[in-house]
Amino acid sequence: MSERDGGGGFELIWAANFPLPGAVQTVPRCELFAIVVLLEHVSHGNVTVCSDSLVKVQIFEKGLLFASATTNGDLWRRIESAISSKNLVFRLHWVQGHLDTVAPVRDFPEIYVAANIAADVFADKAASRCQLAPSDSSQVLFRTKLVKRIQLRLARIVISHVEKCLYEKKAPFPKAKQASIASLVDTSAHSIVEFSNSFRCLVCFSSSSKCASTCRSWLTSTCMPSVPVIGGPLRHPAWYPVHLGSTTIHVTHSLRSHRGIFFCDVCGHFGAQKLVKLARPCSGHTSKASSIHLELLMKLELPAKRMRWPHLT
Repeated sequence: MSERDGGGGFELIWAANFPLPGAVQTVPRCELFAIVVLLEHVSHGNVTVCSDSLVKVQIFEKGLLFASATTNGDLWRRIESAISSKNLVFRLHWVQGHLDTVAPVRDFPEIYVAANIAADVFADKAASRCQLAPSDSSQVLFRTKLVKRIQLRLARIVISHVEKCLYEKKAPFPKAKQASIASLVDTSAHSIVEFSNSFRCLVCFSSSSKCASTCRSWLTSTCMPSVPVIGGPLRHPAWYPVHLGSTTIHVTHSLRSHRGIFFCDVCGHFGAQKLVKLARPCSGHTSKASSIHLELLMKLELPAKRMRWPHLT
């Protein structure tokens, strides 16, 4: 297309239309294939293309490497191959479409507008030659609408079943009846002595508060006798968790006991009814006070003057 002598508009010098090969027949692919054919038939020089597809122009501006990874990447790769093999200077500009019927959003060169209108005219002519007869297309359109109706119906059926499952009341599973505390005491592996608010084992010397949430699990746990030491306090296995009241002694302690008082022979912390420091990880060393307590306990003596031995029975 070139401008007429005297400025009386533009003259179309050459135009062509051709079918799009392949099974994928979309408008974006048609427009891109036209650029491919143009570049593959140009031998050298500068090539400027105007397109009313803003998306295509934006993809091109991001680079051909990015464009080759898009939906029509095979055509973009052919464009890149044609440009690089022939050293073409290729420019792709955007022009607003249908400017013969709508107002422009900004100013465009008149030759771009004229070329775009001419392209629309030739595209309509090419499309009119490819129209199917009503006798050929009516059955396709009918079956397409029928399939769509069937799909919508199936979707409604599936959704109704899902909603029914969500809101349908399910029969609750019967909960297993918990054994009573009295029956657990009778069947426990511990040699239990019952106090007003707690239980104590005479073999492993651990205990549990009756109101503790862990009382049932303690009653059903294994009883591990302490290891007697000649002339010293009893030693408890390192892997066996000793329970006192509602707390479990931390497994990092090297635990010993004498007459119901538990203590660690590493850090020196002790407890009889309540555990505070023994419930925490072992510090690995003694303080000045805990070293005195540990020395007294190892001699089988009370660690504090005002303290009394706990009642075991």
